[in-house]
Amino acid sequence: MKSHLPSALDYASRYGWAVHPVNIKKVPTAEHGRDDATTDETTIREYFKNGAQLAVATGTESGAFVFDVDLDIEKGIDGYATLAKLEAEHGPLPHTPHQ
Repeated sequence: MKSHLPSALDYASRYGWAVHPVNIKKVPTAEHGRDDATTDETTIREYFKNGAQLAVATGTESGAFVFDVDLDIEKGIDGYATLAKLEAEHGPLPHTPHQ
């Protein structure tokens, strides 16, 4: 089982992102869910010692905001086309970390 501890520590120290553990279904597993997200190394080590999955608390906690582009041709959803239209109207998105 891959440990997410190195990534959790890196995100917290390098980017200042507050992290928290989730299960395989992306459900928060800390006592207070995403409200327990932290950049504290000791707490992060405790959270991820047993193979928890990694989540980043987006928004003001981390100063990170997410733009999710969906694509489902069968349902006529083309997030990439929508994104292109928005960028044509408002300008390109800034260079940021992406996945």
